[in-house]
Amino acid sequence: MNNNRGSYGQVKIMGNAWAREDIEAEKIKVLGSAEFRGLKAGEMKVKGSARFTGMLIVNTLEVAGSVDTSAIVRAQDIKIFGSLTAKEEVSTERFLAKGILELTSLNANDVTIELAETCHVGEIGAENVKVRPLSKFRLGFFGFNHNKNLRADTIEADYIELSNTAARIVKGNKVIIGPDCEIETVEYKDSLEINRNSIVKNKIKVG
Repeated sequence: MNNNRGSYGQVKIMGNAWAREDIEAEKIKVLGSAEFRGLKAGEMKVKGSARFTGMLIVNTLEVAGSVDTSAIVRAQDIKIFGSLTAKEEVSTERFLAKGILELTSLNANDVTIELAETCHVGEIGAENVKVRPLSKFRLGFFGFNHNKNLRADTIEADYIELSNTAARIVKGNKVIIGPDCEIETVEYKDSLEINRNSIVKNKIKVG
């Protein structure tokens, strides 16, 4: 796929491929290994591995393998069952992760993270955020070590429900701190609940 530029219908990558120019396509499925610059697509599914050096703009992104990007990601729906590493902002309407995350910044309306491994997200900004352990049935595919958590600097949303989370600042209207959390500061407007098995060092009611 090297030296190709332009628009495509459906693209399926079985072996190894690389694009030296930006690509547009309706649907892309990566079953092997691919390297892209910028990509714009309606639907992208990655069951192998994909690396991006330019912007990734898609309607839907589903990752069962691994995606590594050094540029901005924009989407409507993102589902991660494998791993996503992003050095720039990830922006989407709906974000569901049941895999491994290494993100600098996540912006979304609805964020659900079910922890299969320890995940790192620098900043989360959303309307609704839910973080919880992956179910025991699904956890079997990743191993039974349950000491897995989300590590974040800042989490800010209207509604926040956290378990197994370590964060410096959590800001929200309604905040529920479930079990196994360690939070430096919680700023809340309407209500705050804290599980007895969690630590919140500073609680600040605002507004």
